[in-house]
Amino acid sequence: MEPVKRALSGSPPPVVARTSPRPPLKKAKLDDEPTAPLPLPTTTAPAPAPTVESSSIATTNEAVPEVASTAAVVDAAKPAGAAKGGGGKARQPRQQPDNTRGRGKGRGKPKPHKPGGAEETGQFDVVELLGKERVEEMDKAAQDDGKDWRLEAEKEWGKAQDGKDVEVRVVGMSAHGDGLAILSSASTSLPTRILTIPFTLPNELALVHIHRHEPDYYMSHADLVRIVEPSPDRQRPAIEIEGSAAPAAEDVSPELAAVRAKFGERVQCKYFGVCSGCQYQPLSYEHQLTLKQSVVRKAFANFSLLDPSLIPAVGPTLPSPLQYGYRTKLTPHFQAPPANGKSTGGGRRGKGKGKQPEAEEQVEERDWEVTIGFEEKGRKRIIDIEECVIATQVINTALVSERAAVKANIASYKRGATILLRDSLPPRSEGTTRPAPGEPFPSESHVCITDHHATVREQVGTVEFEQMAGSFFQNNNSILPSLLAYIANAAKGPVVPTGVEAQKRYLIDAYCGSGLFAISLADQFDVIEGVEIDKASVKWAKLNAEYNKGEGRGVVGFRAGNAEDIFGTIEFPPAQTTILIDPPRKGCDSLFLSQLLAFNPSTIIYVSCNVHTQARDIGWIVTESAKKAAEAGDGKKGFWIESVRAADLFANTHHAEGVAVLRREV
Repeated sequence: MEPVKRALSGSPPPVVARTSPRPPLKKAKLDDEPTAPLPLPTTTAPAPAPTVESSSIATTNEAVPEVASTAAVVDAAKPAGAAKGGGGKARQPRQQPDNTRGRGKGRGKPKPHKPGGAEETGQFDVVELLGKERVEEMDKAAQDDGKDWRLEAEKEWGKAQDGKDVEVRVVGMSAHGDGLAILSSASTSLPTRILTIPFTLPNELALVHIHRHEPDYYMSHADLVRIVEPSPDRQRPAIEIEGSAAPAAEDVSPELAAVRAKFGERVQCKYFGVCSGCQYQPLSYEHQLTLKQSVVRKAFANFSLLDPSLIPAVGPTLPSPLQYGYRTKLTPHFQAPPANGKSTGGGRRGKGKGKQPEAEEQVEERDWEVTIGFEEKGRKRIIDIEECVIATQVINTALVSERAAVKANIASYKRGATILLRDSLPPRSEGTTRPAPGEPFPSESHVCITDHHATVREQVGTVEFEQMAGSFFQNNNSILPSLLAYIANAAKGPVVPTGVEAQKRYLIDAYCGSGLFAISLADQFDVIEGVEIDKASVKWAKLNAEYNKGEGRGVVGFRAGNAEDIFGTIEFPPAQTTILIDPPRKGCDSLFLSQLLAFNPSTIIYVSCNVHTQARDIGWIVTESAKKAAEAGDGKKGFWIESVRAADLFANTHHAEGVAVLRREV
């Protein structure tokens, strides 16, 4: 039996804490707001045509080798006329990747893709599986002859409820956790599209229902009907988890038993196969870590546009001590009741005034029922979730009462909303001081905060933080000590020779929020300055710095930054300064990156929840700093990537947190 850890439930029963009457719930937000993508960089230096390495999409448990050249993949994913990619030399301005291929003539302007999202990563999967020559051949037919490959796919395989059921062999896995297969045209036997199939694993034979075809690139989507030949990776005994919301083997519910019969005994969640989260549950944890290592490797190979020689071997994924029961924040959604009390199924609907629902999803009216939970995989509708096995026990206990309260008052809601559930230490008593060095921290029962404006309190190692419940904070507390230890070690830099006086060390924490990195790393630097555009977060960061100050810790300050002059009047010596950045999923914009390069610190530590935009930004930094160093003419090198790896902040999901360290010669 595998040693899988989970938060213990031996503490007193959790409390749902409110500091005010039930707060107004926030409007539901099922997707990230669309943002204008920061286009992928292009290069002008030629590169030899490499062979695409099959292991970059395989999912074996073997160690991930050093990154192989993917210039062919990069070139094929770029717009017609873009210069071919090469090795870290001068680049032209950033340019958006092609998302118009295969549309034929007169198909209209495509919707912008989310930076580093499934569409952008999917284009690289298309070229890798179909082959560069085949993609170029199809592109030429679309451009020269007006061939509409989406229409061809709809004719051959259908769509929506009229789509065909076919058996396919899964040959890979996408960065977002879906199985990938190849569709070949019956008329020519040539590969035409790749197909995503949720909840499948490589090498499996699956019966699937094809329901949608991308208009902008050669990818189609299917629902899983049945796994015909399951992967051996599924054939493992059930895992009993101490303190788990999931039942012991003898108490397995009929719903979970049915899910395990279909997807394997490792699965702990009765909603697996419907809910859009936790894609990796059928896999061993070691396999999950290897997959995330591969995701990072492919991200840098495809999105950085650097020569492979400039990308180091990706380190092993930093594991999470808890694989279940770790998530300290949960935000289930629900919709308001329709005016006529009837549901239309919540499927995809036609957009725009007077537009009828598309044939993609038939609309069937039925009595409406409130559902509180998360999005169904592949659908814009919410499924009812009574518990989440990756959330802490405190949150799952509170979820019961919060669901009941919403259902009792559902008629009062005019719009959909989101419930906030935050695992927190109880409010700090007035006058409480931080324990002296060496003194143990008191044992406290956790509570669940549901008011966005209330204060939450979290302990990370020997450091404690307070902030607004609705603000951002890393929500896997179990991995934060090891993540911070890794970053602290990386921040130390070269060893100072014996007899040489150590210089003062400085840290700038950009995107600092309430001060997690700046305050936690205060014992590694002499002076630390956190920069944050959100003034409310700066207020909390200052309070946290004051509470956690002590002997052996550097001077910590925080300031509100201005986007046009983010580093303001910070006058740290660049050669002695480390800048740590942890931007949102869309990554850094050009304005920030240009200011970062102008400051020119000795070390950059880049933490990211989107390894694809991280790789894109780092590729730009490395290339542009090399140009800057060449212009300086002092013989010193610009930034290079010293190390890169994933940290598993979201175990059992496809999400990988990227951590990269960049140095320059000083």
